[in-house]
Amino acid sequence: MFMFFVGLGLTCASTLLYEIVLTRLLSVVCWYYLAFVSVSMAMSGMTAGARATAQGDTLSPTGDHAGHEDIGSERRAMKRTTDADVWKSQPWRARAGRAAGAPLPFSPPNLLSLSLSPIENRKRLEFFRRRGLKLLLYESSARAFRPAARAVGSSINPRRGAAMRLPVFTYHHIGEHPPGCCEGLSISPAVFERQIRWLARHGYHTIRVTDWLAWMQEGKPLPKKPLLLTFDDAYADTAQHALPVLQRHGFSGAIFVVTRLIGKTNEWDEAVGYPPLRIMTAEEIRQWARQGMEFGAHTRTHPDLTQVSPEQLEDEIGGSSADLGELLQTRVLSFAYPYGFFNGAAQQAASRIFDLSFTTEEGINTLGTDPHGLFRVAVLPQDPLVKLGWRARFGFDPVERLRTRYRPWLRHSIIERIRPLIIKTFFGSAEETPPRGG
Repeated sequence: MFMFFVGLGLTCASTLLYEIVLTRLLSVVCWYYLAFVSVSMAMSGMTAGARATAQGDTLSPTGDHAGHEDIGSERRAMKRTTDADVWKSQPWRARAGRAAGAPLPFSPPNLLSLSLSPIENRKRLEFFRRRGLKLLLYESSARAFRPAARAVGSSINPRRGAAMRLPVFTYHHIGEHPPGCCEGLSISPAVFERQIRWLARHGYHTIRVTDWLAWMQEGKPLPKKPLLLTFDDAYADTAQHALPVLQRHGFSGAIFVVTRLIGKTNEWDEAVGYPPLRIMTAEEIRQWARQGMEFGAHTRTHPDLTQVSPEQLEDEIGGSSADLGELLQTRVLSFAYPYGFFNGAAQQAASRIFDLSFTTEEGINTLGTDPHGLFRVAVLPQDPLVKLGWRARFGFDPVERLRTRYRPWLRHSIIERIRPLIIKTFFGSAEETPPRGG
């Protein structure tokens, strides 16, 4: 009789444990599924809204185009709601759920029938009542979302939809190293071609600024290993040595122009004693733009934007956009902060005019990166190819970062921990200081 009750108790306990585990498991599965579907729908809805907005810009209900440019400029001045805002607004579980739920070959709501019936029979218990209500909410939400998700195409590839990573390389002068100038910023044509050949051989595909914008705003696909190459200051040597190399390998690049010095020299460097380097002419800029290279603004005179007046700030940023737009007869989409220096005022001014702004801070760009604080990593002339690979993969050189950032902190931390022990061992107390003068 005793064994009968023991067996009955173990059976009840195992059944209860099974139901608790099954309930928890189904809750997690349904949470991930709903997170995936809801984020996909939100992103698809944003894309559809952006398209509808674009159509609204093109044609008004009455067919009247008057005021079209004013509406467009006002809309560009407003903070745009993109897929990045939707993605960043989700908790980490929802973001993980989207990646986990994408490949599911089944419908999670159908699994709920396995646990809802046993829970219904035990609804007097607080645990099962709470769990049952949560599962019922999941079921009703999932059944409502599933047809809508199919309608908007929820099976977005998770990598294309949210997890794409974009390294951006920064180059300055490509050419023979001029004496007394551009230390660390001038790369010889032979080294540059070797770097481009290595990137092409390892499967990297360059994209344009417009490609990154189209992916962010419309979900247009990007290649598997995207890379953006940027060239600051628009030196004539870059047009002579770098751009033909990019063309031979099927690559593209974005060149940032100091607009009032087009056809002149690098006066900002000459002011501090560097030798002059020629800047691309207007005809060279138009010629390379026709061949697929993109051009962005780099201010009018290359000042430190953190040290100028508000009026000069607006003139440098807005004026460079107007100058380059007039030269190319198109709207300029991108901007690079001179020297990589910027503050809140410069960032706000750039965001009112451009779609993307580039810093010189190291890192990898994702959907959640501030579009007006995009990361770039500088390629140095002494870098071996293995470091080039690290910069393309991580957005920085991990060895260099360990040496410059973490080693001093680690040394300081170790010294601070060991110092009291040394004092206590040799002088008797951690509070005592060593005697002076022997």
